[in-house]
Amino acid sequence: MLSFLPAIAVLAKRDGGCYQACLNLGNGDDNWNLDDTYSGAVDDDVFSNTSTCFEDQCELPQWYCDDLGGTVLCKESTSCNVYGAKPTNIISLVATISGVTCAMLMPFIGAIVDYSTRRWEATAGTMALLVSTNLIQCFLSKGTWFPLTIIQGTLGGGAYMAHQVCLFAYIPELSRDPADVPNIMTSTKIYETVAILGFFVLGLGLPLAILTGCGPDNEVTGAVIGQVLVVMIGAPLSTLGISMMRKRPALHKLAPGENLATIGILQVGRTFRTLRSKYPNLLGFFAGYTLWESATGAVTTITGQYVIEQLTGLSFTFVAVPMILCIIPGAMMALYIAKKQLLTSKQSVIAATVLFTFSILMVACFAHSPETATAIFPFVPFVGMANGWIYPAQRNLLFELIPGGSEAEMMGFFQFCSMILSWLPPLSFIVLGNALGGDLRWALMVVPILHTLGAVILFFACDVEQGKKDIANTLSLRHYGDEAESGGMSKMDDVELTNVMTSSKHPEESANAITSTDDRTASVSSF
Repeated sequence: MLSFLPAIAVLAKRDGGCYQACLNLGNGDDNWNLDDTYSGAVDDDVFSNTSTCFEDQCELPQWYCDDLGGTVLCKESTSCNVYGAKPTNIISLVATISGVTCAMLMPFIGAIVDYSTRRWEATAGTMALLVSTNLIQCFLSKGTWFPLTIIQGTLGGGAYMAHQVCLFAYIPELSRDPADVPNIMTSTKIYETVAILGFFVLGLGLPLAILTGCGPDNEVTGAVIGQVLVVMIGAPLSTLGISMMRKRPALHKLAPGENLATIGILQVGRTFRTLRSKYPNLLGFFAGYTLWESATGAVTTITGQYVIEQLTGLSFTFVAVPMILCIIPGAMMALYIAKKQLLTSKQSVIAATVLFTFSILMVACFAHSPETATAIFPFVPFVGMANGWIYPAQRNLLFELIPGGSEAEMMGFFQFCSMILSWLPPLSFIVLGNALGGDLRWALMVVPILHTLGAVILFFACDVEQGKKDIANTLSLRHYGDEAESGGMSKMDDVELTNVMTSSKHPEESANAITSTDDRTASVSSF
């Protein structure tokens, strides 16, 4: 995706009738000023064409469109469009389609993991589908970009989400002691970050090293090279990993009259009624989380389009690398705050959303045009740190509020809330950008607005101390892996029970499932 999105942005604009100015590098004139082209000015050295530039010319960053009233920037055009949409909105459009797809598939995928014996098959199948979508993207070109974009937004996005759900179901089974889960999650996050950085070095660095010339054609060629590398390296590694996993029995049985197609949606309703009647403070957490998580999940996509379309000429690669690097220190800072009790879990989550809000606001204030593009770099590390901080902080708070015997049910609802509004930020970004005439500076505000709304709901609707009192009489249902040795409930400081699933109808069955020493099972949820 990191190389695919800039490439389809180029192809969509060309297909929609947008073009770039060309500079004649062979005229020997050194007086040309690049900044002149940002306002649409064209001098003797720069001219426009409707195709690509010649070999002795360089395509300039800005994209133009010939409207009835004259030549304007592509993002401000009212006549250039591709399949009924603005070409400059293609990245957010893909994210919107992917979000809707994931929200619709989440209950069904969770049901397969929880209520069937096909977890391993689902894990292998979703990985095969994910690799296949990347393989198909190797054929990206002017004639194939649109169907490949639809495939990425639907099959690619859905397969990625479904594969994550299946994989997370195995994590608690890697150790009999739930206290080991945070360390496992930290390790997987580090491996993930290293893999992403490795892709940047190979998938994005290699094209820069071997491709010559200038212009957007390099974006397309670079994307193809990147997808080839992903398939060549990712397919064997994923095959090896899945071959080491084992089939698992169903965690729950379907009741008479229930089926996999509907049980996920039914479980959502059951959980919501339980939260509303018994655990309103936990419901307040979920309400706030749904909003701020939709913004957190959309940060990369939205900032990607912002950099490409608003800060024209700045490579998104140079923005993404420091952002990703700073995720790890952000997560370490969250764990340090929790360990030293510098903030409560609730305060830590709110502080992370404040850092997110501040960082994006500073980007909008100081980096809002090609001339001010480099002003984004001082704030990018803080976006990454906020991203790394918020994930452990929100899970620690959730663990404090989960009733005993309902860990799995609530973790399932947690996963559901993370997806249900994932389409909202990119869609709002598109709508606001269009309403503002293509200026994405203020459309970027959708991210801090959602973070702020989520934090406000958490502050007023979630009384953590009362929430702890609400679940006090259920804690005896919470069992841990070392009870057989200690003779009672073990103390687990700063532990996140991630994806340890249970049935809302039969908490006693979930306790047995969690503590079974013969066949320890866990899953993501029927959401």
